[in-house]
Amino acid sequence: MIIGDKFESLVLFLLNVYIFFLSTTNWNAGLSISAGLLTLIAGYVYFSKKSTIQWKEKNFLYAFGFFTAMVVLASFLSGTKNGRTAIKLFSYSMPMFLFYFLLQRKDQRIAKLWPGLLAGLWVLNGYGIRQLFQHGLSQRVHGPVASPNTYAMVLEVVIPWLIFEAIKYRRNHQVGRYILSLVTVVVSTMLLFTSFSRGGIIGFLIGGIGVFLVQKLAQREWCIPRIVGLFCVLIFILTGLFFKTAAFYNNRSYDGERKLLWTSAYHMWADHKVCGVGISTWNTVYRQKYILPGAREPGLMLPHNNIADFFSATGTLGGIGYLVFMGYTFYLLLKKRYDEPDNNYLLVMFWITTAFFIHGMVDNTMFSKYGLRLYYALWGITLASFAYKNNMIDGDKE
Repeated sequence: MIIGDKFESLVLFLLNVYIFFLSTTNWNAGLSISAGLLTLIAGYVYFSKKSTIQWKEKNFLYAFGFFTAMVVLASFLSGTKNGRTAIKLFSYSMPMFLFYFLLQRKDQRIAKLWPGLLAGLWVLNGYGIRQLFQHGLSQRVHGPVASPNTYAMVLEVVIPWLIFEAIKYRRNHQVGRYILSLVTVVVSTMLLFTSFSRGGIIGFLIGGIGVFLVQKLAQREWCIPRIVGLFCVLIFILTGLFFKTAAFYNNRSYDGERKLLWTSAYHMWADHKVCGVGISTWNTVYRQKYILPGAREPGLMLPHNNIADFFSATGTLGGIGYLVFMGYTFYLLLKKRYDEPDNNYLLVMFWITTAFFIHGMVDNTMFSKYGLRLYYALWGITLASFAYKNNMIDGDKE
């Protein structure tokens, strides 16, 4: 092998450490150090050894680049401070590129990320379990982060991945790993539900239903446009039913606040159609001119809906960029499912993207640092799973 076993062990160790710190949402120093070391390794591999980067899915990168460019452009047009905030927002996509670059060599690297993911998730779960023992169900579980909704964003990303890992281990008759994965899934799902994040729970459930439907429709050999159309109809119907039911049984004081926020966001976009009012300055502009009578939460930084967020904060430029990116990701995942029916990372990513999109109808999922870093990390893993045709590092011929 061109790459020695020790070097390979180091890369795998650091990748596991990195996914561990991403999953725990804690210990920024450990996250930064592991990310820095992986960046140095990636630089060594690509520049010192003159290895080529495989861009098998260039259209995804074009869609992501378009989204990034539109949001950053609109933000700088509305002020330098907003531009810096937009750049920081897209810095959360760094895990996607690190995993993409370093997982192209062989799929064995992805298979060996299970320990880091599992350990990180149990640290995350530990906080939630302790809060359950301390407060029972009298308080919403929020784990190591301040908000139960943010906690739900992290869980709705990692649980689908671990579900498919459990299924894989069961099929491979790896009983120990299967049982450990299954127990972790059950505990994590329980904590997701005890966060009482309606958007997170509904997104997680609809994502699972979506995966089931995609699998069934694929067996019927339906064409992609027909599946996309049916899925869009179902997603709106199911989302409406779930949110209506959740609001009926678990009405909260801020439910009406969301409607006022979205109305204000529309007026902000109507007055600043091209580049919006700015991400950093959104709250200032909101309180100065657009807050409506009856609004009781003047300190909210965004309107808690991704579409309203981007259109009001970054105008038509950023709003269209977001819709193009999300639309293309759904199309890509459904299309690739037909091209690579044995690639289960596509189903994992479809579940996660659906959950993030649904949750983002009532929250700021595309602005949440912890959830967004994990979301992009899973995209990096999924994109790398497309690139196994050629090995990454000098062919790494054995």
